[in-house]
Amino acid sequence: MPTTTNYAFPYPALSDAPNGPSQIGSLATAVDTQILTTTNAYIAADTALPQGKMIRRHRRTTSSTAASALTGVCTLAIPVVSGRLYKVQVPQVHANSTVVNDVVTVSILFNLGGTVTTASPVLPGAQALFQVISNSVTPGCLSTSYSPGSTNTLNIMLVTFRNSGTGNSSLFADGTRVTDLEVWDLGVDPGVSGVNI
Repeated sequence: MPTTTNYAFPYPALSDAPNGPSQIGSLATAVDTQILTTTNAYIAADTALPQGKMIRRHRRTTSSTAASALTGVCTLAIPVVSGRLYKVQVPQVHANSTVVNDVVTVSILFNLGGTVTTASPVLPGAQALFQVISNSVTPGCLSTSYSPGSTNTLNIMLVTFRNSGTGNSSLFADGTRVTDLEVWDLGVDPGVSGVNI
C-alpha cells in the first residue's frame, strides 16, 4: 500500500485487493502511533521547561538616580515561550522622594522582541503608586503576570517617576534593602476563566 507524505499513513491503492479490516487496521495503528509520539514529544518539551521557578533576575544594591521625570532603574532580557505564563515582580519596592508626601509611580515597561526604552508601554498590571511619608522610604511590592503572544525575547525596564508633588523621586537600595527584578516561569497558561461582576 502507498503511504502519505508527512506521516507515512498507509492507504489502499486502486490496484490493491479490497481488504477493509486489514487496510483500516493498518491506518488506525499508524495514526495511533503518531498521536502517542506527538503527545509524548509535547509532554517532554513542556517538562523540560522550568515551571514555578525563577528564570531571570537582577539585583540593584544602590539607589537609582533621583529625578522628577521618568527614569530607568534597571533592565532585564528574558527568553519567553508562547502559551506559557510568567510572573514579573519586584518583591520589595523602596520608593523615595526628596519632598514629604510626594506620590511616586513605579512601573515595569516592556518590549517583546525589540529594545525597551522609557517610551515603551507599561507591562499590564505592573504599575503602582507610593506616597512618601515623612520624607522617608515607602516600602511596597510590584507584581503582575504575562503571557506572550509569541516565542521571543521579553525586554523589561523598571522605572520610576514623580506622579505628584515637587521633589525628585527614586528607588532606594543599599546592601540590606535591595531592589530585585525577578521573572518566574509558572508553566502552561491556563487562560482567563473568571467572571467580572
